[in-house]
Amino acid sequence: MEEDQTRKLSYDELESDEKLLLKWYHENPLSVYIEIALIALEEFEVIIKNEYRKYKAETEKKQIY
Repeated sequence: MEEDQTRKLSYDELESDEKLLLKWYHENPLSVYIEIALIALEEFEVIIKNEYRKYKAETEKKQIY
């Protein structure tokens, strides 16, 4: 049987945006999925940067704390 090669990341090893997504996830899991979708839509040029910022601002206003 092979030894499991999975390595766990510590919180300190995460990038700042990854830490932010984790913080958001703990506060409101739905906001993370919305943020990921917005990033993808902007990268695929379905929406422009201004629309991305607008939708992100709307999402942040509606977050449940």
